[in-house]
Amino acid sequence: RTRSLDDCQRDRFFWPMTSSTADGPSPLSVLCSGGAVPQMCGPHLWRLPVASRVGPDDVSIVSLTTRALPAPERPLSSRELFELSQLYSFAELRDGVPPESAGRRAELTRRAEVLLQREAAVAAALENWENSGLWTMTVSSVGYPRHLQERLGPSAPAVLHGFGDSERLHTLGLGVAGSRAAVQRDIDRAKAVGVQAAEHDLALVAGAARGVDAAAMDSAIGAGGCAVGVLAESLVKAVSRSETRRHILDGSLVLVSPL
Repeated sequence: RTRSLDDCQRDRFFWPMTSSTADGPSPLSVLCSGGAVPQMCGPHLWRLPVASRVGPDDVSIVSLTTRALPAPERPLSSRELFELSQLYSFAELRDGVPPESAGRRAELTRRAEVLLQREAAVAAALENWENSGLWTMTVSSVGYPRHLQERLGPSAPAVLHGFGDSERLHTLGLGVAGSRAAVQRDIDRAKAVGVQAAEHDLALVAGAARGVDAAAMDSAIGAGGCAVGVLAESLVKAVSRSETRRHILDGSLVLVSPL
């Protein structure tokens, strides 16, 4: 069943569309939703001005969860961080929680106390990343997309890193996901969706992989709209491409990753 983008925008409706690839049938899904989703830094020849958004709690959260830096213990998952936050403040964890007070969560508490010992190194890394144009926000940050918490609850990514205008994460978005090995017909359909997103002032949200995702994002940007790429690869690798940097700098592209 087909519905107009106006209806979709109003009702936040999800519908599947049939797609095919060189390997046979595969799903191409389009989702309307309220807003958009390691080697983190290195020498860059460009820089975006970034307002510092990292506070003490953010440093603690990154220290507890990031896998981008050496860790003396296995970093916490988003769900483990949520569970811990219901029990103690970061200050209490830094001071040390008596084993008898930790109860059945003693092992989780112990890991957290050890991970917080790398806060100084994490703070230095965050400053270096920010100076390279890479922003970082956590679930305690003012600018964190609250719809992620509303929809995902304790599983919402504890940390987001990105390049570009993070305000784009708060706009209404049209999400596209499809095959990397898409046939031309599906590439054309993805491009048409990208144009419609731009015409309706919707951010085109996709994974930025080649094929359907890239076609929809490029089409949206080409039509005067904007795109949000949610990456599962190194952000630094992605921004090494000159065209990507140009779109980030002109505000038409945001790249974000929870990794």
